[in-house]
Amino acid sequence: MGIKYSEKYGISKAKTSALILGDLHVPRHDRIVMEANHEMMDFFKPAELYIHDLFDGISVSPHTLDDEITRMLQAEEGSDILEHELQQCYEVLVDLSHRMGNRKIKVVASNHDDFFRRWLAKGAYRNDYRNARFAHKVLSKLQKGDWPLKVAIEQINKIPKNVEFLTLTSDCRPWGYECGAHGHLGINGSKGSLRSLSTSYGKVIIGHVHQLEVMNGSISVGTSGVIPMPYQEGQPSTSMAGNAVIYEGGLAQALPIIYGKWKKK
Repeated sequence: MGIKYSEKYGISKAKTSALILGDLHVPRHDRIVMEANHEMMDFFKPAELYIHDLFDGISVSPHTLDDEITRMLQAEEGSDILEHELQQCYEVLVDLSHRMGNRKIKVVASNHDDFFRRWLAKGAYRNDYRNARFAHKVLSKLQKGDWPLKVAIEQINKIPKNVEFLTLTSDCRPWGYECGAHGHLGINGSKGSLRSLSTSYGKVIIGHVHQLEVMNGSISVGTSGVIPMPYQEGQPSTSMAGNAVIYEGGLAQALPIIYGKWKKK
């Protein structure tokens, strides 16, 4: 819990190399969990902050594009407007950037973030009259090797200097823990899991599964989103809020968040 105990030197504050947050899913992020995230950022003062599933993708989700009822309801409440969703992502990024100061934020390439690329690639914007103009704006800026979500948010406003968008091939290993893999891509095209990815990478800290778990020295973080998500309604779930930290020296720890609490006050 951020406190270092030594027989020789006594009790001191541990230095934290990285804090990995549970999947954000903006704008479906849970405000109470985000407050706990902010507390952890202030307490641990990590050198790096890792973000999974920054963007939920309500407006461009491949799971609802053909669902006429859902699309009708989204239009009525205004949640189908892509720019509004990206604006909220930008505001969360700016807030986290301010809290981190000059320290680095790394946005991991995640499956929900990739909803936007898939929407563009499929040409789904052609019949999406509320978002078509913005889609063309992004396409006009997109270059080979760009992560489309980053380009889209850049059309909203300038991304803070300490924020880096990783790609699917990014490799980030603070103290040997692979933190650049979201967890949705497994071995040889299979679905990812903590077990398979720890076999592949060695030590790894992933998101995606919304399940706080420790296995063979690897960790999957939970979620910072609301529970249950709409696609989970009516079914049992192991989802919970929780983050992970990597301390200087290589010790990693999973930190559950229960009703917004992560430690005794």
